[in-house]
Amino acid sequence: MQDVKNTSPFEYAELINVFAEGLRLGIFTKQEVTQWADGFILRDAQPDIFFIELSLSHDKEAALEILSGAAHQMEASTSPRPLLGALYKKLVTTKEPVPDVTDALLPFNWEDELLTKTESVCLNTLVNAAELFEIGLGPAYEQLQEDTLSFLSLYQEYTIANYSHWDVLDQEIPRQLSTKHNQAPYRSRYSI
Repeated sequence: MQDVKNTSPFEYAELINVFAEGLRLGIFTKQEVTQWADGFILRDAQPDIFFIELSLSHDKEAALEILSGAAHQMEASTSPRPLLGALYKKLVTTKEPVPDVTDALLPFNWEDELLTKTESVCLNTLVNAAELFEIGLGPAYEQLQEDTLSFLSLYQEYTIANYSHWDVLDQEIPRQLSTKHNQAPYRSRYSI
């Protein structure tokens, strides 16, 4: 008889934490979280109770409680980069207004230890530009959208499907930032 490997949630500690934060911030939907858990239920011979409970959770709050409890137990850090990738996808696929997306960027201003200085500056610049736009003093909407998409596109490869490659992507971001955004036009446009 062949051994069947069952997935431990601990193998996905960082992703569970990303899901918890993303669900809390409205970046991920309950349906996306449920689909992820369902994949393990369908694949594993004896799925971990964590995946079953998550799949059967009745609403966003119940799923968030399960994810947050597991993330706390695992003590994993939350990398903002996958969340930035999810924001990029959301902006491209839902055509959500840019100021709503930049509002979701606000929590990342406090994640300096998990982002490079350049990333933090770019995030702060975009958040400030969106705030100025909302009061009628900022850039044109099209310019704000272009700048936000340009920055968030750096993170588009951070998907749930390629979770195992996030460490490699983390090594690429500083290089990409130095070539793509180091002297980005919007930095001078916004007096940064």
